[in-house]
Amino acid sequence: MITATRFRATRAALLTSLAPTVWTAGGPRVHTPGYGRWFRRKTVIQWNGKTIATTVNTDSAGNVLSVTALVPAVLTATPGKAFVNTIESQDEQTGQRSFQHHRVSHS
Repeated sequence: MITATRFRATRAALLTSLAPTVWTAGGPRVHTPGYGRWFRRKTVIQWNGKTIATTVNTDSAGNVLSVTALVPAVLTATPGKAFVNTIESQDEQTGQRSFQHHRVSHS
């Protein structure tokens, strides 16, 4: 007996940018839209390898339009770079993008 299996070609979600691209270190939590392509219903955003709260935005037909992440203040508490990526499952991770968060002093 021969069993045929059909595979559907899919592309991994591609995160190209976040808005804003620079945060103030020590600031409040930030809701940030993630821009890119091929997001799916199970797409989540990771910040330095930690999955953060992600909302997948869809139209009335259920087509995925975009993703929005909630970046907790603790993740931007100190200045530095963050490596951000999307993930669909444990086996599928996209390339990382680097974003900076800076401390701004007020005199």
